[in-house]
Amino acid sequence: MPTILFDSTIFGPVSSRRLGVSLGVNLLPVDRKLCSFDCVYCECGLNASSRRAAPAAMPTRAEVAALLRERLLDMGTGSGILAIAAGMLGAKPETVVDIDPHCLTCAQENAERNGV
Repeated sequence: MPTILFDSTIFGPVSSRRLGVSLGVNLLPVDRKLCSFDCVYCECGLNASSRRAAPAAMPTRAEVAALLRERLLDMGTGSGILAIAAGMLGAKPETVVDIDPHCLTCAQENAERNGV
């Protein structure tokens, strides 16, 4: 039973007062819950509605890494150094974000200079 928060392995961007903007990583199966508790406040739903005949499959480390490469976001990019480094390592940064337009211009120029 997917929920609004756990409908995929990588989700977001997620805004947090404490951490700012980041991606969420769900290491649980996206179609069912693993625990046997029926907590009223659980965001994953009750067990009766999420039981299936097949065992729940958790994402592998390789699957999570591949999904992160696909969805890499650089929030508060500044000079773009993290997105540039990720690009050089084979990731495909999808979005770089900054509230300062000068930072976005700088990040774009830096990316072009580095062939990313």
